[in-house]
Amino acid sequence: MMKREKLSAKILAWGLSLLVAAGGAAPIYAAQEQATAPASKDETVYVMTREDGSTDRIIVSEWLKNMGQRSLLKDYTELKKIENVKGEETFDAEKGDGTWNAEGNDIYYQGEIDKELPVDMRIQYKLDGKNVSAKELAGKSGDVEIRFDYTNNQKQGKVYVPFVLLTSLALDNEIFTNVEVTNGKVINDGQKSLVVGYALPGLEESLNLSKEDVNIPDHVIVTCKAERFALGGTMTVATSSLLDDLDVGSIDSLDDLNSAMDQLESAASQLQDGSEQLKTGSSELSKGTGSLFSGTKTLKAKIAQLGSGLKAAQAGTAKLKSGAGQLKSGAGNLETGAGQLETGIGQLETGAGRLVTGAGQLETGARALQGGIKEVSSGVDSAVGGLDQTVAGDKAVLAGLEQLQASGQQLGLNEQQMAVLNGTIEKLKAGLNQTIAGQQAVAQGLRSGKSGLKELEAGAGSLVSGSSELKDGSSELKSGTGELKTGANKLKGGSSQLKTGLASLSGGTEDLYDGITAACQGAGLLEKGAGDLKDGAQKVNKGAGTLATGARDLASGVAQFKSDGIDKLVDAFDGNISKVSGRLKELQDAAADYQSFAGKKTETKGSVKFIYKTDEI
Repeated sequence: MMKREKLSAKILAWGLSLLVAAGGAAPIYAAQEQATAPASKDETVYVMTREDGSTDRIIVSEWLKNMGQRSLLKDYTELKKIENVKGEETFDAEKGDGTWNAEGNDIYYQGEIDKELPVDMRIQYKLDGKNVSAKELAGKSGDVEIRFDYTNNQKQGKVYVPFVLLTSLALDNEIFTNVEVTNGKVINDGQKSLVVGYALPGLEESLNLSKEDVNIPDHVIVTCKAERFALGGTMTVATSSLLDDLDVGSIDSLDDLNSAMDQLESAASQLQDGSEQLKTGSSELSKGTGSLFSGTKTLKAKIAQLGSGLKAAQAGTAKLKSGAGQLKSGAGNLETGAGQLETGIGQLETGAGRLVTGAGQLETGARALQGGIKEVSSGVDSAVGGLDQTVAGDKAVLAGLEQLQASGQQLGLNEQQMAVLNGTIEKLKAGLNQTIAGQQAVAQGLRSGKSGLKELEAGAGSLVSGSSELKDGSSELKSGTGELKTGANKLKGGSSQLKTGLASLSGGTEDLYDGITAACQGAGLLEKGAGDLKDGAQKVNKGAGTLATGARDLASGVAQFKSDGIDKLVDAFDGNISKVSGRLKELQDAAADYQSFAGKKTETKGSVKFIYKTDEI
């Protein structure tokens, strides 16, 4: 039993040494790969599981690295519902084998797949020692056990692909207490307990060892006390890259192993010295991030003020933009009106000229009318006098007829002749009476007309005077329209310049508005960025403090690792190293061969990792 525990510790130390070695070699390998490989494929498989670990859905994210910046990249994939998540490049494929129109870019895409996983995960729950389902456990209180079992399905020859699984849970301290884990570690930050457990399913069988020889975990058990159980899900990462950079081919004897351990011991001493420097540097970093945090608080406040000012400026420029648009429209109307005014003034000038001519003609006609009225008035006087004389003559004739009628009997006319004479005289008398009446009416009409002629003569005088004034006024009007026309020309020219200037002003205000709007948006992003920077600085500050503490723990841990791990690792295999070395080589080959889950081209270098995410409870 004691031997098994010692060997377990040694295996754990050995695994840690491999991780240290892998960490140092990976960047060099990546640089060499980038320089020589035409393309490589980095694959992340997201396994969405139910609370019991059974698979619900598998989503695969692919990063096809275009090392040679080629325009076309050949690819093979078993994925369905393929979606380009970072660009517009298209994939022309037939039965999964196709070409990306990469145009020199890396390709990022994802899709779904229904396929057996290389590692299955099963999760079981207990409450107060009794098996329960996740749904039955939700909201309950008591002693809780959560067990993760892993089954490696990916066998190659005599060995399984060496998957390492790391399972993590974040347990709220208000719900969970007394948290412990087998094959892992619990880190409590005061608010929550971060539980990390590890397992290497199939490795024990691959190394042809038994649990009596060494305890290589294939499960993780978490125990705790819960108050109203609630869990936001679990996360498990699976990778087969642990043995990628281990040079097992050169380890074929105890001497080689001892030599390797001496080198590892030297590296551990250097690591211990470096951890002390890290402790000092992290303390300085903690102080610096404190200043950074304070500065980002001030920066965020100032950016908030800037955003407020830019919003006010944006509102003002919106009004300015609207006013400039209206002013531009008004200037166009002004230019049109000025043109119409110029045309109207030209027409007015022409009309004024005609008015001057007409006024002169009107004055001449009025004077002629005035003279004619005087002549007509004189003629009316003569006509009235003539009519008066004619009436007097007619009356004398009438008196003569009456005398003739009275003297007819004295002439010795018989009765018949008298009758004829009297009838004739009566007709003549009647005609004369009518003539006299007509002549008197005409004379009276002429007298009345003469009265109207006097009014007409007075009006003609006024007309002569008014037409003279009209002539003078129209001359002044003609002169004034000439000056008005000159002013209208200037107004038209000025309004055209005003329209051009306002067009520039309108365009400028639009640019100003767009600029301030963009500045407002930028200020919002800047404010958010400052907030993120502030939060990040706070986290860095906090993390630097944790780093300082961790550096102290690391310095202590390295010393313990050197004494308890490396010093005892030398005699872990009792002299029989070649058999283990062969198995390690097979494991390394199996890991190197497993480069993709969803498929790739044969010539494409690949890497794959799995992330299992369980539903929350």
